[in-house]
Amino acid sequence: MAKGLDKQRVSLFIQKYALVLIVLIMCTIVAIASPVFLTPVNILNVLRQVSINGIIAVGMTFILLSGQIDISVGSLVAVSGVVTGSIVVVDPANPGVVLLACLAGVFSCMILGFFSGSMVALFHVPPMIATLAMMTIGRGIALAYSGGAPFQLFEKGPFEFLGKGVLLTVDLPKTSNFGLLPVPVLLFILVFVLFWVVLNYTRFGRYTYAVGGNRRAAEASGVSSKKTIISVFMRSGALAGFAGVVLASRIGAGQPAIGVMY
Repeated sequence: MAKGLDKQRVSLFIQKYALVLIVLIMCTIVAIASPVFLTPVNILNVLRQVSINGIIAVGMTFILLSGQIDISVGSLVAVSGVVTGSIVVVDPANPGVVLLACLAGVFSCMILGFFSGSMVALFHVPPMIATLAMMTIGRGIALAYSGGAPFQLFEKGPFEFLGKGVLLTVDLPKTSNFGLLPVPVLLFILVFVLFWVVLNYTRFGRYTYAVGGNRRAAEASGVSSKKTIISVFMRSGALAGFAGVVLASRIGAGQPAIGVMY
């Protein structure tokens, strides 16, 4: 009996932490194969690169918990990038213009998320079909808006700080101006903490779990599943837009072809 319980506990532990264990095993193998893998410079480079995907994943967490799926986020990243880039190029050194550009990029993707959520919640279109359509529509908007050419952001200004800036700069051997905290990583951490609080300590977070667990039971309890689903898609769209803003800052261009296969 005791052996059966131990096997069950081990099985539950593996099921719960399988991904973490896989990542640790992969990191161990790569660290053995490459001596530079665990160096501070490489670790922060990896964190900087995955922070974009991390911001998108926070929004996707709400989508999945509500029982939906969204495959349009890559196109929304492109929409945000070109909208933001088209405004920043007007005056890259003006903080007001940069702020307006960032808000425009996020808001445009929030609106597209609203349309996806409305198709799913109000017209009962399967989320895979609705977001597949939005993936195509969003990519078309990005290409049409930019004319198929990127908005190049060569001039230095406050906008590039979002994607390339660092905090807590120190000097290390064989490096110069090494930043202990890249701004994209900091932004991802802030987004993660904010939405973790929303998910665990707000009514909207509880509604998200309820709708994803049993939509009919949630509605019987007074939860508006339609409003919740639309709100979830809007938040996912906004975070995809924010990721697009950070990515445009990082690569120095509003690129309509970015985000493919995200």
